Amino acid sequence: MPIAACPARAPAATGRACRAVVATRLAHPGREFAALRALAFAWFTTDLLLDEDAAIATALAGVGGIDAAALVASLDSDAVHRGLRVRQGARPQRRRRTDRLPGQGGGQRRAGFATTAPSIVFETDDGRSLEAAGFQPLEAYDVLIANLDTTLERHAPPQDGPLKLLAQFPEGLCTQEIAVSLAAT
Repeated sequence: MPIAACPARAPAATGRACRAVVATRLAHPGREFAALRALAFAWFTTDLLLDEDAAIATALAGVGGIDAAALVASLDSDAVHRGLRVRQGARPQRRRRTDRLPGQGGGQRRAGFATTAPSIVFETDDGRSLEAAGFQPLEAYDVLIANLDTTLERHAPPQDGPLKLLAQFPEGLCTQEIAVSLAAT
């Protein structure tokens, strides 16, 4: 992901930006990834604070096939709140646990958490899903997707450089995505 040349003006919560992605999914199914990508690029490359409606509208303005103003107007709607709660409900609850420290006598214990929220959940139209918790390499996500859709074919990286690759992704790619996609498998 690209990085802005200057620090953000202030810290910002992600709740409203998450609602913008949910609102996009509800109003423009199939465009939520483009909205998420636009918000991520805005966060990392501008000084927009994505907990402000005007900043969210600015970030989404360039996303084709959506009405950014209407999406921002719907952020506090019941439908968006319900959609966000459904997504949050898919996450396992954190519960406190303690484990004995290895090699420690006398019953010393350390606190920890048994589960954490997944970083990403892949879902199919028929309700099947797989989760990848924490930070994972791209190959981990690739395995999950391949297990959910066994009809997908792996394509070799284009031999003539990134132009053909970029043509396949009209939303654009960042440098890391291009590098990974061009790497030999």
